[in-house]
Amino acid sequence: MKDNFDRFIALVWPEDGDFDSPKQGYHVTPGDSGGGTYGGVIEATWAHYAATGLVQGTLRNASLADLKAVLRAEAWGAVGDVLPAGVDILVANGKMMTGRYASIVEQCIGWTGSDVDNSIGPHDLARIADSDAKTLMMALHGNHYAYLQRLPSWNEFKGGWERRLVAALDAAVAALPAVAAPTS
Repeated sequence: MKDNFDRFIALVWPEDGDFDSPKQGYHVTPGDSGGGTYGGVIEATWAHYAATGLVQGTLRNASLADLKAVLRAEAWGAVGDVLPAGVDILVANGKMMTGRYASIVEQCIGWTGSDVDNSIGPHDLARIADSDAKTLMMALHGNHYAYLQRLPSWNEFKGGWERRLVAALDAAVAALPAVAAPTS
């Protein structure tokens, strides 16, 4: 949903400086295969968008506006604005945390085998639109958690990842449209 990009940013850049907040500054976390990170953007992702002309300079000296531009392009992507409220936040968070998150989405909407191409396209969007958003969000949350548990770095990063997954689910549920109470 178009209006939720700022909610996504508030999730990944919380005021307390946790998760991927720019308050951490440019840093390298020992054991993190992503290398240098700033505001949740890793060096390889920054280099890609610098090569396309979206941003300039180095990740270490990136502005908040440039970091947001990269997150909008990379994590929010072409589908963030059209996904249902709540699902959009989980998908963007998942893409930011685990690059290949689209395959998790595809599995949650029923694709298997060669149908899973790690790209959320028109057929995927149609299935998502036909899904109950809250049920899909719970499936995404559970499958993302299971995916992270299978990673060799799970034991090292599980505390932060678990907090992030819970915070993402909370933000996604909060973004769901209010359901009007039935009238008698």
